Amino acid sequence: MSTDSYFVIDLETSVNNIGKDKSKCGIASPHHHNNVIVATGIMTDKCKHPKLFYTDGNVYQQLKNGLYYDEELDIEKWLKSACKARIIVGHNIAFDINYILYNSLNHKHIKIIRESIVKEPILVWDTMLVEHMLSGQQWKYPSLDDVCKHYGLPIKNQEVKDLWDAGVKTEDIDKHLLLEYLSHDVTVTKEIFELQIKAVDKSGMRNIVFDELRARMATIMMEHNGTPFNETLAKNLKEDITEEIKEVRKLIIDNLKSLNYNVNFTPDLIEAINISSPQQVSKMLFGGEIAWFTKEPDIDDTGKVVLYKSGIKKGHTKWKKVTNSTNLIRVVNPKTVWGTAKVGIYSTSDEVLFDLLQPSLTWYARDLIKAIQKYRKLTKERDTYLTGLLKVCWDGGLLHPTFNHVETPTGRLSCRNPNIQNITAKK
Repeated sequence: MSTDSYFVIDLETSVNNIGKDKSKCGIASPHHHNNVIVATGIMTDKCKHPKLFYTDGNVYQQLKNGLYYDEELDIEKWLKSACKARIIVGHNIAFDINYILYNSLNHKHIKIIRESIVKEPILVWDTMLVEHMLSGQQWKYPSLDDVCKHYGLPIKNQEVKDLWDAGVKTEDIDKHLLLEYLSHDVTVTKEIFELQIKAVDKSGMRNIVFDELRARMATIMMEHNGTPFNETLAKNLKEDITEEIKEVRKLIIDNLKSLNYNVNFTPDLIEAINISSPQQVSKMLFGGEIAWFTKEPDIDDTGKVVLYKSGIKKGHTKWKKVTNSTNLIRVVNPKTVWGTAKVGIYSTSDEVLFDLLQPSLTWYARDLIKAIQKYRKLTKERDTYLTGLLKVCWDGGLLHPTFNHVETPTGRLSCRNPNIQNITAKK
């Protein structure tokens, strides 16, 4: 594919999904209904300055004196001509293309770009991904500023970033300031692309880079299309598994009570038992001290209960936190190789538990270990495959994962929010 004809694109978007439920996916996620495109910068291989589209419907262009002026050209015709190029260039371009494909506000210029992406075969040139490959896959997530420094190009104005950090919405930032910021990004991305083309050809990596970029377009479409997810079924399963977890936890506590008959399992001690803690599981199996806290009235030197003397708690009892502890018996003998950096604490990994389940094991030890294994299995199913997926399921019952091409030093594809490469096929 020829690299003579291309266009560069960059977007400035809103950052409105700040709710706890979806903040894990990034406050500027293209899949959140409250996030929209605020400004678009486009630059072709023949342009000296980028065209800057703003939500007011006007098109601007930065001049050397820093001013902007309305374009007096047929922008629809210009865009359609620009979009005939079969290479779209951008830094971390998956973010921008996902916004273009979603295009909730139906901007006319975005619609033209979207149609060119959907209807025609294109190649996305992600300058972040290419830089990762040029570094021998050692540079993870190279930022635009860092890549600019690498090539001796100017970095962007910090003022817009400072406004975002202060909580200012993109749509409320001064238009001229935002467009200047956008113009810089588009311009340096074009320069980076041209430098990368030379570096790729010089290194003889053209075929492998183009193959990876074709794969990037495929994963972008996978992100956009999403994976169907039945939220109602997931919520019902989560409730069922939570009840089962409670039953298994009670079974484990009952086993511990039977084995440690000399220990007074008070409600505070029972509440402090954390079966998800490897250290506590080590003490349940191999013996050790379990600590927990209780609240007791604060007593002065005369034996009287201390009361608050002022403030809204005046006359009320002062309470203090008291540390209690008890020793659990050893149920099974650990191997030396299972030892950890903490004295008396042994590994309780899944492999160790499996190794412990020998035919010679006592029935009560076997019951305890199997209950711990079941507890782990259930909590993983609930917290990873249900709670985790419910947090990242978007409107319409779709999971929109992020595929990472710039994370692993081996070049292996990874995934997050959610990691659908690691979802069990089991029921």
